Amino acid sequence: MSLNRGILFNFISRFGGALANLAISILISRELGAEVKGSHALFIAGVAMLQLPAGWFGSAALVYLTPRHDHRKLLYISNNWVLLCMIPLWTVLRYFDIIPVDISIELLIASISFGWWNNYSHILLGREENKAFNLLQFLHPISTLLLTVALFWIQEPSLAAFAKAYLISQLINLVTAGVLVHKKGLQESSDSYANLIGVMRRHGFFLQLANLTQFLNYRILYFFVDFYFGKQVLGVYSNAQSLVEAVWMVTRSISTIQFGRIANSSDDKANRDLTRKYAFISLVVSFVCIVPLIVLPSDFFTTLFGKDFSGLSEYIYLIAPAILAMSMGNIYAHYFAGSGRNLVNFTGSFINLCSTLLCFFLLKDTFGVHTAPVVSSISFGLHLFFHLGYFRFGPASK
Repeated sequence: MSLNRGILFNFISRFGGALANLAISILISRELGAEVKGSHALFIAGVAMLQLPAGWFGSAALVYLTPRHDHRKLLYISNNWVLLCMIPLWTVLRYFDIIPVDISIELLIASISFGWWNNYSHILLGREENKAFNLLQFLHPISTLLLTVALFWIQEPSLAAFAKAYLISQLINLVTAGVLVHKKGLQESSDSYANLIGVMRRHGFFLQLANLTQFLNYRILYFFVDFYFGKQVLGVYSNAQSLVEAVWMVTRSISTIQFGRIANSSDDKANRDLTRKYAFISLVVSFVCIVPLIVLPSDFFTTLFGKDFSGLSEYIYLIAPAILAMSMGNIYAHYFAGSGRNLVNFTGSFINLCSTLLCFFLLKDTFGVHTAPVVSSISFGLHLFFHLGYFRFGPASK
């Protein structure tokens, strides 16, 4: 499959998934209100938080390792690591009430299932089986939406009903991913487990540090908004962020294919040319996609989500620059990740995180409930400038 066709299929699958996630947000917002929508945002953030340590020995790290090592052993190590790291972290998060306690069991099982099928999906991506990878990315949000609608109809609409639907969807994806990975067999080699653990530890360390700091850049503001301004404000902010992040599916569609190609290539000049081309395309297309969201009147969003979400358009104006910065920066980040230079991405994410923390506490009294989108735009702008500077002036890949 050509790169352009691969990007098109990836875009279609992500577009369908984005529509499904938007429909879930609308359903929860209209049926349960802004405060419960805020709790929903914390539930999703909790699942993502549990994935963070799992990526040290799995997830995106597997894309680079798959063409080079034994698949069965990679999966054995990464899937066992999911259990070893998630259960203790879940215990800590539950103890300190960082995650919704009443649906914490569903959150744990869903997170473990997600961690396992995510490992399978990145083996597929490392083998450049992009259609199978896209299927999994599409299947999860669609099945979650259908199951949520069914459970809301069968029983009283609630966050617990959504959590059950989300859990069942993760289990469906896990079974599907296992079938897809084993369909074409698993590459074997003479790697010893001890040697492979060492390779995964070295490669995954900075990659996962980058992912950790990047997660904090994306979601730590959720917890700050909840703490300083309450769940109702968080519900409005999370919906605004979900809408503009739907635009980000453009760059994710491009970077997913780019990542797999660069991980399987040793021609750095071609990789750099590809990165420049896709960064420009990503920025232009993202700009075209975000303009309609900016020009829509505030009444449109109130009609869509409900009366609790008045003023949502103001959040969109303020967070739009962050999404445009991410649309370019994500392409450059995947160039460095695909060529195994994860320290670069960690450094960029760390700069982003420091600016997020500093700007939030400096600006929260000035911007009030609008602090989070303003801070996002500043910090992700700095993140983009770092990647551009390193790409232009830093050493080439060996």
